[in-house]
Amino acid sequence: MYRLLLAAAFVVGSILPASAQYDLTTIEGTIEALYQSISGPEGFEIDRETFDPLFAENARLSAMYFSQEGDQGVVSWTATEYVESIWNGARERGFFEIETARTVEQFAQIAHVFSTYESRRNEDDEDPFQRGINSIQLLNKDGRWWIVNIFWEGESEDNPIPAKYLPEG
Repeated sequence: MYRLLLAAAFVVGSILPASAQYDLTTIEGTIEALYQSISGPEGFEIDRETFDPLFAENARLSAMYFSQEGDQGVVSWTATEYVESIWNGARERGFFEIETARTVEQFAQIAHVFSTYESRRNEDDEDPFQRGINSIQLLNKDGRWWIVNIFWEGESEDNPIPAKYLPEG
């Protein structure tokens, strides 16, 4: 009987989507799934089985940019456009984005997360090549959290991350 239960658990575990390994009923689990799905060593591709189901219908991913002339703007994609045009297959170099601090504001079924991040080429790199803040808006619907929007800006010499959004200590 034990072997039968073990085999059934293995089969069920192998057919569940990758996102099922994360607790999408919590903000923490949803954010963890996001960072894990976009991180990996040289040659990895975004984990679409985890990444795609995180997003609500019509969700957007947007980034601040500054032109060489100093003009600022925003570029925006759907989740599919982001993966297919920005990531465009396997990464030539590794990319690991980790959350270092989080500020959450929630009212009823909506939440706003300021998620401070660091990006590295290798998981064990001592220093990040980029830091910034992901502003993530979420919706709680059907018993789980859905990402509605991610808007990010990288840190620069002229625009350091404020201390209140950095890890304590």
